[in-house]
Amino acid sequence: MSYFYQRFRVGDPPIVALQAAQNSLRSLDSTMIKRESGRLQQELKKVRLDEEIVRLLNVYTTTEKPDVRPASIRDDYSHPFYWAPFILVGGSSIVI
Repeated sequence: MSYFYQRFRVGDPPIVALQAAQNSLRSLDSTMIKRESGRLQQELKKVRLDEEIVRLLNVYTTTEKPDVRPASIRDDYSHPFYWAPFILVGGSSIVI
């Protein structure tokens, strides 16, 4: 979603920014996803967070979780499993 907000901040209408973000996700490969995940984790470390939130984030990121994705799409980020959940809600003229 960071790509959505980058596009939105430079003046793209919300629907255009969302479409660009979805298209960006479709073109990613597993190496690019790992790189972006690492970048986001570094950014998160810069933000002062409540100790309980940090604890919960550490538990979430270090606990082994079952992979619920079908095997056929695990490295295929163009599949709607990854980009379809992002939707716009509300009027496009309202900017928060």
